[in-house]
Amino acid sequence: MRIGIYGAGQLAQMMAEAALKLGFSVCFFVDSEEDTRCVTHLGPIFQVIPSDPIKALKAAGHIDLITLEREQVNLEILKDWETQVAIFPSAKAIETTQNRIKEKRMLDELVLPTAPWISTETEADTWTKQVGFPAVLKHPTQGYDGKSQWRVNSVDEVAQITAKVDHALMLEAFVPFDFEVSIISARSTKGELIFYPPTENRHIDGILLNSIAPAPLLNQSLSDRLRHIARTVMKHLDYVGVMAIECFVTGDQILINEIAPRVHNSGHWTMHHQVCSQFEQHIRAISGLPLKPFESRFAHGLVNLLGPFDTPPNDPGSGSELVWYGKASKPRRKLGHIVQCQNTETDLIAEQEALINQLYFCNPESPFYKPLPGGHVVDERLTQTL
Repeated sequence: MRIGIYGAGQLAQMMAEAALKLGFSVCFFVDSEEDTRCVTHLGPIFQVIPSDPIKALKAAGHIDLITLEREQVNLEILKDWETQVAIFPSAKAIETTQNRIKEKRMLDELVLPTAPWISTETEADTWTKQVGFPAVLKHPTQGYDGKSQWRVNSVDEVAQITAKVDHALMLEAFVPFDFEVSIISARSTKGELIFYPPTENRHIDGILLNSIAPAPLLNQSLSDRLRHIARTVMKHLDYVGVMAIECFVTGDQILINEIAPRVHNSGHWTMHHQVCSQFEQHIRAISGLPLKPFESRFAHGLVNLLGPFDTPPNDPGSGSELVWYGKASKPRRKLGHIVQCQNTETDLIAEQEALINQLYFCNPESPFYKPLPGGHVVDERLTQTL
């Protein structure tokens, strides 16, 4: 089987490596001027011309199916390709999940919980009534790692921002959540489902810093609710592949934040320690191979390596493995990650905090440097901010 991957970043790299280990071959489709250094050693690369997307397919030769590493792609290209070859997840699923407003409308139709929200195409006098302030204003299709999002405190602030764009934005109530979790699931072409244990995530400046799985602060009832959410969304979209759903936990409530129709940074901990990775699971799901259930009695985690790093950090230590993406170094850019595994969550948290202190808070070269008397201890409840 030959699999085409749309994109050439680190997620495409990891999917390709998983496909090659399973005995498949791969090629890559890229947009103009896309950085391809992560995948140049893994298979041929074909540039996509938006006015003639079929040309790239013809250049690639026989392909059994196509998958993607990101949701922000040209839908018309996917729809043209779908007339020639199977695409997983489908163009229809991507059309809903690449747009935050369409995504929220779907969740409302499915009666799944989200924070109050409204599109700014509505009258301004309804914003306060339906959402209230403070709130978060989000671009519907752009933005990741906290980009294209604004904390707003009044109708006037919203109006100032919306006046600079030519389409509706999404206004969502600010949620003072206890912690954030993600649920990563896979669904096969035959409708088979598997779930990884929910992962607890912590961010710094809107960028994922570290994750722990199973989520230490999540009870069984909330874990079951997360699986129900994932099952409902994937079945509704007839989704094939791996999906991540990011949620806020506040008290005994789960509120869905965003859906990522792809493999996800918070699932990178699945790559090592005898676990079937999210990347292998994704390839299995789209190729028709049986899915593998999650089996592990250990505590797993990851710490992202956020630039600048000119070279990979030194050996992360026992029970840890470093993955370096080979991308150009930029401040706050995800350049790699360190996967960790320990017998208990207590041991894992201690190891993570020591590593985070070393990489960021005690490193004057880091944009997150915070010199504090006696060192810096990160809140072990894994809350929203540091």
